[in-house]
Amino acid sequence: MKNCVCGNEMQFIFGDVKFNDGLVIKNVPHYECDYCGEHSYDLSTKILKIAKKARIEKLTEVDFLEFTKERY
Repeated sequence: MKNCVCGNEMQFIFGDVKFNDGLVIKNVPHYECDYCGEHSYDLSTKILKIAKKARIEKLTEVDFLEFTKERY
């Protein structure tokens, strides 16, 4: 378990990450707080790098597990 900035515990999950520009990355491993909705990502997921590549390829939705398997 990991503590959230709000003081509650965060749960480790695989879930969808939605960006303001409409990009959705599915099945991203991350911590999420059920109380306040805060998300925390391990730096090894390289979520921003994946989002950048998805935008370059003009994708609006990608599966994290498939995307990383194909490109890394």
